[in-house]
Amino acid sequence: MSVIKFGTDGWRALSAKEFTFENFAVVVQAISNLLARGDLPDQPSDRKEVLIGYDARALARDFAEEAASILAGNGIPAAMVMRPTPTPVVAHAIADRLALGAFMLTASHNPPEYMGVKFIPWYAGPALADITTKIEAEVAVVYESKDIKRDDSVQPEALDPRRAYFDALKYLIDFEAIRDSGLRLAVDPMFGTTMGYLDTALKAAGCDVRTIHATPSPGFGGGLPDPSEDRLGPLMDLVKTEFLDVGLANDGDGDRFGIVDFGGKFIPAGDFISLVTDYHLRDGKVAPGTKVVRTVATTHLIDAVAERYGAQVVETPVGFKWVGDEIRKGALLGGEESGGMTRGDHIPEKDGIFACLLAAEMVAKTGVPLTRQLEMLRSRHAEHRWFRRNLHISPEQRETVMDRFEALGERDQVAGEKVAKVDTRDGVKVWLEDGSWLLGRPSGTEPIVRVYAEARSAERQEALEGLLVELVAP
Repeated sequence: MSVIKFGTDGWRALSAKEFTFENFAVVVQAISNLLARGDLPDQPSDRKEVLIGYDARALARDFAEEAASILAGNGIPAAMVMRPTPTPVVAHAIADRLALGAFMLTASHNPPEYMGVKFIPWYAGPALADITTKIEAEVAVVYESKDIKRDDSVQPEALDPRRAYFDALKYLIDFEAIRDSGLRLAVDPMFGTTMGYLDTALKAAGCDVRTIHATPSPGFGGGLPDPSEDRLGPLMDLVKTEFLDVGLANDGDGDRFGIVDFGGKFIPAGDFISLVTDYHLRDGKVAPGTKVVRTVATTHLIDAVAERYGAQVVETPVGFKWVGDEIRKGALLGGEESGGMTRGDHIPEKDGIFACLLAAEMVAKTGVPLTRQLEMLRSRHAEHRWFRRNLHISPEQRETVMDRFEALGERDQVAGEKVAKVDTRDGVKVWLEDGSWLLGRPSGTEPIVRVYAEARSAERQEALEGLLVELVAP
C-alpha cells in the first residue's frame, strides 16, 4: 500500500493507482477505531453522528457509500448527502447538527484524475496535526491487521444541509444591500459542487445572474477546477462583454473563491482579502486585541491595512488548518493566498461561497467596483508587489535549491537590500529591511520549489526575479 499522508488538508492521490477502495477502507476503519475509542485529542463524548459528503468526481459517491458501510460496521451512526455538496456546506452541517465529524470525498482543486478525503472534526474546520498524526498511526495498524468491519444492511440517514446553510448566510451577508443595488453578476461553479448555491442566493436577492459551467461533471469540463486567473478566461470574457458588475467562481468543492471585477479584471486572492480586511476594520470600531490571520505566503498588504486601524496580524504556516485554528481562538478574519477565507462568526473552514457573496455585498454597499476600491486602498499604503513562481527542478536539485535559500540568511544583502531576519517555520522566508520578502517551499509531491515573494518597488521585484534564476542555476 502507498504511504498515506494527510497534507495541509486531507489525503489526496491518483484514483485507481493510490486512492483505491482498499486503501480508502483502511483510512475509514482507522478513523472509526479512533472515534469509537474516543482517542482523538479533545474529542467530545456527547457527539456520536458522523456525516458523509462528496464532490462531483468519478466514484465519489461510491467511496461515500463505502464509508457509510464501514461506519455502520463499527456501530457509528451516519448521515450522507444525496448529491455532490460543497465542503463548507458539509462543514457547516457538523456545527448545525452537533456531529462528531465528517468524511468529505474530494480532491478540491486538483485535476479530475485525483481523489481525496478530508476528515473534518467536530469543530467544523480542517483537522490539525495532532489529529492527522493519530490517524496516520492508526492507518498503519489497520493495514497490518486487515480488520475492516462493514455492515451494508444499515443505510445512512439522508442528509440535506442546504436549508441550514442558507439560513446561516442570512446572518452573514447583507442581502438587503445586495437586493437594493440591482447588481448584474456572472457565476461560474466550474462544473463543481456550488451549482445551486451562489446563483440561488443571488437570484433570491433580486440580482440578474448569468451562470456558466453549471452542470456537475466528473471531468470538470476537461480542465482543472481551480478559480485562478488562467482558468477563468470564460468568466472574465462574459463579465467584460456583458458589462456585468462582478463575476464569482468557486473550485470543485466550493472552498476556494475567484473574483472577477467589472471589465473582466481578475482580482488576486491576496488583494481581495486585503480589501475584505479594510472593509471590516474601517468603521473605526476595532476592539482591542482584534486579530486578522494570514499565511506566511500571503501579501503583507493585509498587515499594512490592519496596522492602520490598530488590529494585529497573526502569521501562520501554509495550510488553512492553521488559519482555522486562529479563527477558533477568536480572530476576526482569516485568509490565504490560494483563495481561502472565512470570518470569525462563521465556520473555521474556508468557504468560497461566503467569500463570493461578501464580494457582492462589498460592491453593493459601496457602489464602487472592486478594482477601484483596490486602487484607493493601495494609494493609502506603501507599494506591495506580490508574486508567485514555481521553480521546476529535478528531485535531486530540490535539496540544493532549499540549501541556497537557507544560505541567503547568511548574506549581508539580498536583491540589493539588507537582510532583516530569516524564518524557517515553513520553508525558508527571508525578510529584507525595506519590507520585501522571499519564501521558498518545496513541494512534497512534485519536483517543484514554490516561491512566493513581495517587493516594495518595481526595482526590488526585478532584483528578486533575477535572484530566482541564480537559485536554480546548475
